[in-house]
Amino acid sequence: MRIAVQAGAQRPVYAQIAAWLRTYIRDRKLEPGARLPAVTEIAAAAGVSLRTAERGLNELVTAGLCYRQPKRGTFVGRPLRGPGRRRVCGLYHRRGHEALETDSLLLPVHRGFTQVADAHEVDILLLSSADLRNSLPFYLDSGELEFAGLAMVNCDSLGEELELARQYPAMKLVHINYHLPGLEDSPDNVHSVLSDEYAGGYEAGRFLAGLSRTRRAGTVTLKLSDDNYRLRLAGFAQAMSELGVALRPESQCIRPPPHNAQQTLGAEMARELFALPEPPDVIFCVNDLLAEGVVLELARLGRTDAVVCGHDNVLPQISLQHGFSTVTVDFEGMGRKAAEMLLRPGERFPKLVQLMPQLLPRVSTEHGARNGNRGGLLERPRRSSRTTCAFGACR
Repeated sequence: MRIAVQAGAQRPVYAQIAAWLRTYIRDRKLEPGARLPAVTEIAAAAGVSLRTAERGLNELVTAGLCYRQPKRGTFVGRPLRGPGRRRVCGLYHRRGHEALETDSLLLPVHRGFTQVADAHEVDILLLSSADLRNSLPFYLDSGELEFAGLAMVNCDSLGEELELARQYPAMKLVHINYHLPGLEDSPDNVHSVLSDEYAGGYEAGRFLAGLSRTRRAGTVTLKLSDDNYRLRLAGFAQAMSELGVALRPESQCIRPPPHNAQQTLGAEMARELFALPEPPDVIFCVNDLLAEGVVLELARLGRTDAVVCGHDNVLPQISLQHGFSTVTVDFEGMGRKAAEMLLRPGERFPKLVQLMPQLLPRVSTEHGARNGNRGGLLERPRRSSRTTCAFGACR
């Protein structure tokens, strides 16, 4: 089997695959219930990634030409009506299937979500903003589908979720990843799965402050609409305060989101920090892309006297390649927990669940340590209401 696709054509590759599959079904006169080639076969035949091949298959599923059965494959037609309705649940990203190829955060969330959905034999509908407007009412009103609810991945404001929650009060919504004001006061059908960002920043601070030569600290961050980075810095600042490490306002760099690569902005802030009369011994960056920029700039400057720690580990190769410590956010665990909230209706869950991050220390032994901290699973710190950052109260 060979599928001819043109990478530079006006029609996207996944749409070319979907068109080929339509022709495949028609030319072979496949009957309802006939199994289509596996996604691995389609990807190999077209010379594309599994994600692109899966997106082509999903075009047929969304159009109602095919249906999926977990762990069995994709079949022509509609599923046979059984004694019960087909269970489905939604996973929202504003760019839908396209984001599986471009959003590194969605991939682990989708992986964890899929693990639980497959175990419950529930199909996943990966929905875009257009799908919410055009298709969600159909899924909710369909006599053939039992729609278990919707998990929302990249909502960095509550407006869209609150509108959905009020429009469909019987539908369960699970908000993933972003700390936003008002989550605790959202409607009863909205739950949240987040990372304990404060604990992650605190543990990074405790680790860096524990290195034997640490006297002064610096931070590198972006000013975003959600509170994730602010909470990371708040936890870091508390650790610095508790362990007596100076964190001065001039050593706390903050910028708006860049138009170019974040690594470039990280390098710019590193130059600013090391132009200070007393530059920091340790630098905490709120994500690994910024940390990569800082590390590369320090290497260019020939500075070997500073230790950098990032956060997220959403792209593990970055910290591994450049040898800096980081804090791993359990995005896959968020996906699993969100699916459990949707697919276990008889089980009671807290309105807001926070998963603990994990420190990954990568520091040469020459730096030593004075508090014995070697990383691993974190303990939640006691939060201080007196800790402040350069951009305002951290709490």
